[in-house]
Amino acid sequence: MHRRWVGALGLVWVAACAHAVGEDTTPDGGKIHTSSPDAAVSKDSGADADAKATTQCTVECTTADAGDLAPGTGNPDPGVFDGGYDGGPGWSVGTADCSGSTCDIQCPTAMTLCSDRICYDVENHHDHCGACSTACADGTEWCTQGHCCSVGQQYCSSGCADLSNDAQNCGACGNACANGKTCNGGVCSACVPITGPSLPNAISGWPTSGLRIKALATTTLSSFTFHNQGQADTVELTTTSGTVLESISVPASTTTFVANVSWPLTAGTSYELVSLSGTNGYWDSYSTYPTTGGSLEIDGMVDSSHSVQTIYWFDFTDLETCP
Repeated sequence: MHRRWVGALGLVWVAACAHAVGEDTTPDGGKIHTSSPDAAVSKDSGADADAKATTQCTVECTTADAGDLAPGTGNPDPGVFDGGYDGGPGWSVGTADCSGSTCDIQCPTAMTLCSDRICYDVENHHDHCGACSTACADGTEWCTQGHCCSVGQQYCSSGCADLSNDAQNCGACGNACANGKTCNGGVCSACVPITGPSLPNAISGWPTSGLRIKALATTTLSSFTFHNQGQADTVELTTTSGTVLESISVPASTTTFVANVSWPLTAGTSYELVSLSGTNGYWDSYSTYPTTGGSLEIDGMVDSSHSVQTIYWFDFTDLETCP
C-alpha cells in the first residue's frame, strides 16, 4: 500500500515537470509555445538573416553605359599650358555599389557623380565645368580649374587672362608689370608714346576722321587717347583701303577717352586709326610729318576718302606702342 502511494506521487511529479518544459502560462491563463534550446538558436539566426537581407539589393548593381562618351576632357586645344590642370581621364564610370538596399556609384577621388551616372572631373571637363550642369561653349572655350575660359586664356585667381598681353598676369598668373610697362608676348616691357599736339579745336561737319600710321617694326598699339567731345563713338583700326582690323566702342563720357588695347601692327605696314562719326573729335594745325616714336610713325591725317593730308592733326594723341 505504501509503495503504491509513493509510485503515484512520482508519476504526478514527472507529469508536472513535463508540463513545465513543454508550455508556459500567460498572466491571463493563455498558453504560448516555448521553443526548445535548439529552436531558440534557430530563431536568432533567422533574425540575423532578416537584418542582413535589408542591406542587400534585389537586382545586380551595374555602372552606366558610357559607350558614346569620348575619352578625355572634351576640351578643344587651348593653345596654352595651364600647369597640368587639363590632364587626367576627364571622366570615369566609377564602381557599382549596394548601400542600404539601393544601388549606387562610387566615384574616384576628386570626381563628381552627375545625372547620367557618370563620374566627371568638373575641374577640367568641357561639358561639366565647375558643376554637372555647366558646359563651356563649343570650339571657343575650354574648362580649366572649374572655369570656362576662351581658347588662348588661362584661369588666374581673378578670372580668365591672356598671359601674352595681360599686364596683371604677364607670362604667369599674378606676375604684374611695373608702372610704365605693358605685357607683350608674356614679357613686361617699356612702351613709347607719341604725344602729339594739344588739339584745341572741335571738329564740326567732317566725315570719318583720324590719322595714317605706320609700323616701323612689328609691334603692338597698346593705348591711345581719343578726344571725343564726350560723345559715344566707335574707333577702328583699318587698312589704308578701309578694311576693319580692330575696333573699340567709346562711351559718352568726358571730353577724352583713354583706350587700352592690344592691337598688333606689322613692320612696314600702314594703317588708319579713325573715328567713325568724324564730327566728335578735335583738331589742330600740324605739319611736322612724319612724326616718329619707338616703333610707330604718324604720316598725316585722313578722312573717309583715305587720302593723306599733312596740314592737320585729328582726334588722337598719346599713341603708345610696345615692342
